[in-house]
Amino acid sequence: MVETVCSMFPNIPPAAVQYDLQKTGSVEVTCDNVLQNGGLPLPPPNVVASFTIPSTTQASTSSTGISTSLTQQSLIEKYKLQDAVKRGLIPPEPPKKWEATAEKRQELLQWKKDAMVLQARERYLEKQKKKQKEEIEAKTKNNSDFSASCQPQSINLNNTDKEEVVTLEPEVKRRQILQTTERKWKKDV
Repeated sequence: MVETVCSMFPNIPPAAVQYDLQKTGSVEVTCDNVLQNGGLPLPPPNVVASFTIPSTTQASTSSTGISTSLTQQSLIEKYKLQDAVKRGLIPPEPPKKWEATAEKRQELLQWKKDAMVLQARERYLEKQKKKQKEEIEAKTKNNSDFSASCQPQSINLNNTDKEEVVTLEPEVKRRQILQTTERKWKKDV
């Protein structure tokens, strides 16, 4: 019975299916529970250890695990395009025609896939280069703005209105006060 429900709902853990089947005693009720609730609650931890998973379910779970790891493989590796990437080769757009034999059509389809993957990779790399360039330009601009703001400015606070001092940037205001204090100190010494 567990195998039947697991074959209908492969994303539901077998332990949860078996636990629900023990409670309900019916495949139909368990299926209704899955459909109504969007899944089944997992059994308590002490109950999970007592479940034995059937061998067919283990095989389907392991095959699912294998397919998951294959989907995480890069397209460059999947289509064996490492040589084309190393050489910087981007194949031209394949001709848009219908081939007479299935083998030729398959070759043309593979050519299109390869071209699409390599073109997408190239667009991605260009986008990354552009993003890095913009980040570097922004950092350079920020550094040049900061260094320009740190240049000594000789402004006499004695001739500056109080309103002007209030509207100044804090760093500029600090520098002006420091310069004024230094001038007064030099006069006193």
